[in-house]
Amino acid sequence: MTAEQLRALSRTLELLTPQDAWPFVYTSTGPDGFPTLIVRRRRIPPDEVRDLLRWTPNAALVRGLVVRAPDGVLLFDAGERGDGWKDELRAFLGPLIPDLADAG
Repeated sequence: MTAEQLRALSRTLELLTPQDAWPFVYTSTGPDGFPTLIVRRRRIPPDEVRDLLRWTPNAALVRGLVVRAPDGVLLFDAGERGDGWKDELRAFLGPLIPDLADAG
């Protein structure tokens, strides 16, 4: 993710309130070789996901919803997916985006 993409993601996550549940897409290997997280207020456009997969055809894609708990922690729900991807998300993006440092 570029610096501009990180700033945009940080601003998007700041808008998330405890009453909202927003869709997200995460992959451990984005176009630049680093993890990529996309969060949108509404549905993530299929062409955006398709472009992500075009650049990372072998990467596992995690989809789900993210909510902000009343205490401010972001909670990611990806259904049946394990929690191993969350450790990677926190490890790589947590130091760059403070909201993701404690994400669960």
